[in-house]
Amino acid sequence: MLGLFYAAIFALAIGYLCLKIGQTVDAFAPVSIMAMGMAVMLKRKNAFPENVHIQAIASAGTNGIGGAMFILPAFYILGNNTLGYFQLAVPVILGGLLGVLIAAVFRRYFCEEMHHAYPFPAGRAAAEVLSSGEGSKAKLMLFSGTIALIYDFILNSLGWWQEVIASTAFSWGQQLAAKTKLTFSLDSETALLGIGYFTGLRYAAIIAAGSFFSWFICIPVIYYLAGDHHMQYSRPRPQQRVC
Repeated sequence: MLGLFYAAIFALAIGYLCLKIGQTVDAFAPVSIMAMGMAVMLKRKNAFPENVHIQAIASAGTNGIGGAMFILPAFYILGNNTLGYFQLAVPVILGGLLGVLIAAVFRRYFCEEMHHAYPFPAGRAAAEVLSSGEGSKAKLMLFSGTIALIYDFILNSLGWWQEVIASTAFSWGQQLAAKTKLTFSLDSETALLGIGYFTGLRYAAIIAAGSFFSWFICIPVIYYLAGDHHMQYSRPRPQQRVC
């Protein structure tokens, strides 16, 4: 029941992040810490097998919703709004079953026979968290989550400041955007900070470098090379048969 509960909670969170920023993380680390902290609070002894099952259920559920969030919006972008709930749910369920079958077939080869060639850092991290058996990390997650909750409430509900801080808020930024199409913006939501922490400095730097390259190089170059060009989309006309 705890595994299904965490799967539902983190499915909502990961689905929101996928649709908002196109980036997500696995739920194994936070769920492992929360399950371990719950076992400490309930004073359950030898709860290691329970925690393994809890994080496995939650991680599998979030992986399924993560794959769906990267695929289903494409139908609406392409203009296909006629698909019903059943037509959208069946491929997700079949894809999850296919993933389970593939994992069951190849797990022994990749995880046991080839463990020396494939490091599996995510799995090792989850094992280290589960085997630590301490509840201090759960307290740290609850404390940091409370701070993030208060911050997002002030940001999104009270609206004391804008979520996205952009250079166009200043006069010099508007002039720079009008002349060179250069803009700088920073999203101040706490979810992005959490994703950056879980992703790590290396991959977060790669993602940030890609954003800088797109906004500061690619867009100005396209503007100077084809600034007056307007892209138009036209549907292909059906071919007429001549008898």
